Amino acid sequence: SQVPEERAQAADEMGRRGHRVRREIAGVLRPLASSDPEALVRAAAVRALGRLGIREALPELLKALDDKSAEA
Repeated sequence: SQVPEERAQAADEMGRRGHRVRREIAGVLRPLASSDPEALVRAAAVRALGRLGIREALPELLKALDDKSAEA
């Protein structure tokens, strides 16, 4: 979606409901967490990755700690 709020909501939903397909979802969430232009979306993707316990996403999770954006 072109609408940041919709992308963030989708990431949150994936984090809540995606345990069965978490590896596949990680492929979508990791790029959002590291490079989406909107802090709201990055934060939602990071939360979802954390909820899903995706160990491979550790670089994105660590990068999020340095995100200076107010929304993140």
